[in-house]
Amino acid sequence: MDYALRKKLLNGNSRSLEDGGAKLHVIRKGLELRRKYPGLFQGAKYTPLYADGGREENVIAFSLSDGTRAVIAVAPRLFARLMGEGDRAPLGDSAWGEASLALPEGNFTDVLTGHHHSGGNTRVGDLLSEFPVALLVSAA
Repeated sequence: MDYALRKKLLNGNSRSLEDGGAKLHVIRKGLELRRKYPGLFQGAKYTPLYADGGREENVIAFSLSDGTRAVIAVAPRLFARLMGEGDRAPLGDSAWGEASLALPEGNFTDVLTGHHHSGGNTRVGDLLSEFPVALLVSAA
């Protein structure tokens, strides 16, 4: 284990897939979200979300809602065939085509990228355009 590299990654904002920064970024932001909104992670209503557009088996997604706020997690699965040669992750429309998710109504911010999304039918390629997973939190 390269502890110096891990410390450097934890102190920075690396989201690199090559050096492990992406994994630490997801862990850091997920724990920050859990600390900020504990009610979303303790007894909130769980709702599975399903992709369409031929990517039904390639996306795992769900929302947790406490009645005031919601958090949505979106991650790829079984995605090797969706990537082109040289791709490090399944990103954007080239991987996700016309696939979409029906998000709950509201406005959401992806805590991993800072991108904003509206509820309703949302393209997976938009959610995963820059980073291979999304962690959305709704505005109160």
